[in-house]
Amino acid sequence: MAQSAEYEQALICSKEWAWATNPSNWHSQEALCHTVALDGDDDASALKAILELPERLHVTPAPDTLISGPGTLSALPLEIIFQVMDQLDIKSAVVFSQTSRMSRYLVQNHPSYKPLLQFAMPILKLYSEYGIETCNNINDLGKELRYPYCRCCGRHGTRLFLPLGERVCVNCSAGNPAYWCISVKDAMAIFCMNERQIRKLPILTMKELCWNVWSILDPLPAGRGDFVSAKGAFIAAMDIWGNRKTMCRYASVYDDDRHRDDPDIDKDGLLAAYWVLRNMQIKTPDDPTQLDSPTLVMPPQIVSIMSAPFPWIPKGKTEVDRRYMCRGCLWLSERNKVSDTLLKYSGINPKLSDARVKRIIAGRCQMTYTWEDLMTHVRGCAGAGILMRRYFVERDHQWCLPKDGS
Repeated sequence: MAQSAEYEQALICSKEWAWATNPSNWHSQEALCHTVALDGDDDASALKAILELPERLHVTPAPDTLISGPGTLSALPLEIIFQVMDQLDIKSAVVFSQTSRMSRYLVQNHPSYKPLLQFAMPILKLYSEYGIETCNNINDLGKELRYPYCRCCGRHGTRLFLPLGERVCVNCSAGNPAYWCISVKDAMAIFCMNERQIRKLPILTMKELCWNVWSILDPLPAGRGDFVSAKGAFIAAMDIWGNRKTMCRYASVYDDDRHRDDPDIDKDGLLAAYWVLRNMQIKTPDDPTQLDSPTLVMPPQIVSIMSAPFPWIPKGKTEVDRRYMCRGCLWLSERNKVSDTLLKYSGINPKLSDARVKRIIAGRCQMTYTWEDLMTHVRGCAGAGILMRRYFVERDHQWCLPKDGS
């Protein structure tokens, strides 16, 4: 035993060990990956029979740490899970990430949610202030926050229009009536819609917050009320009436009778709103959501601009980093008895009981790493070091053999 311990200590202190365990000395990353890394089973063949999936769908197997988790989500390919998660709103994504380790891993590595990590809670707080937590799924919101230009004019956009979640510039949010918010009562009158039809739209529970440019979490409170975006109401009205001419014809019939005895209605302001909002035009035929209309100075109760400053998020990575398990930890777990020298090298206290040591090594076998993290791990894993040195010894032995094999 003493000779074995001395041999292992000399082996670890040798120049060959130092050379072999340095990943930068390897001539081929593929050979290094084959030596120290384990990957999950590829389940692409099992998906070939599913005709509904795109033929070019790249499937990444879920890590083994997820396969051991509860539920059917852990058995699905990550791409399928991510396509389902694309439909989650920001509140659902945050709540889902707090349910388990598996859900936190899925949410934090989701291509759409990953850039939103540092803005998730501010966005959720902003949406909660308006009562629209269930609007804008994380896929659409992620794309919008990574888009640097105004959706209306194409100039640089620095604001996020609510509740539609569109990138707009300051000029369009202030001067284009499509980006105004109006009360539910006015929207019903202007676009000739009943309450059941208008309530299908996202309803804002606060009229307007004066947002501090330097801090989106420090708003000045204002009066509360139910409001809808003029753009959303216009699009809904076009779906109901088919065209603006029909909508205006029906609305004009009931205008006088509807508000004749209502003292709370500003008739001059409402007439101006009719003229502006009903004359919103579809700006581009191929994209009917982009509207334009004459600019007009409106009364304060009509010009309720719901836009908050949000920075542009660089696109960054759109794919999840591939993850690996350490083959060296698996090699150690297969040993009946691991020497104290190898345990010390691996950062495990050799004075622990054998059962505790086995549990620690078994737990390390289930850990997954990105490639960069794995390269850091193998520098302190005795099993990986032995496998890496063995690769160089076997390679050098093959080079030293005569060509005739004698």
